[in-house]
Amino acid sequence: MNVITDSPVPTSMSFFPQTYKIMIIGKSGVGKTSLLWRFLHNEFKDLRGTIIDVEQKKMKVKDGTSVVLALMDTARLETHYTLSPNYLRDANAVIIVYDITDPTSYVEVKDLWLRMVFTQFGQDADQHIPILIVGSKSDLVDKYDDFQVCVRPKDVKEDLKSKHSCLLGPIECSSKTGKNVDKVFQEIAENTLRRDMEGSLRVPGRRYGPYRPKIKQVGDYGCAC
Repeated sequence: MNVITDSPVPTSMSFFPQTYKIMIIGKSGVGKTSLLWRFLHNEFKDLRGTIIDVEQKKMKVKDGTSVVLALMDTARLETHYTLSPNYLRDANAVIIVYDITDPTSYVEVKDLWLRMVFTQFGQDADQHIPILIVGSKSDLVDKYDDFQVCVRPKDVKEDLKSKHSCLLGPIECSSKTGKNVDKVFQEIAENTLRRDMEGSLRVPGRRYGPYRPKIKQVGDYGCAC
């Protein structure tokens, strides 16, 4: 089932919405499917054991440009460790999710998921495709409890960006409350479009160079009919 939001007739470049394939990866149980469901339907569901394969959603970025996000869940393949770097081959951007309350899920971000992305796209992948790090289940964190075991965003930023300065995030969000969920997908959409327009979005299997909509030229006495 594809879900596309209703929107008014766009103007300018929005007449030519570009579709970008966004892969959502991370350890099983971190809440990837619930995050996607919240974004698509604006409601929370405990979707453990549920598979959302591919969904599409049309959205606008800050400048009014429309893009279509083709959002792909890993369909629980990660539980069987059957994912390979080749699974990402057509991705235009990647969201890597960890559970704030589960430090081992963050360790996998470094030791497994980022390694998979860099294996597929090269060691400078963060310079060519948006890679957004997202911490889920922020509603379970008591910010006043200094002794609670959790992954702190400051530590993530210092740990990852010292090695890969172009990584995006981390953004902490909650699928249960909806906090920052839209921000996650707004961030990935804007950065993917921006890199495409700049010509730096290099992904195997698709054209190179900046995205340019095909607009018919209007002559002095003619029309674009």
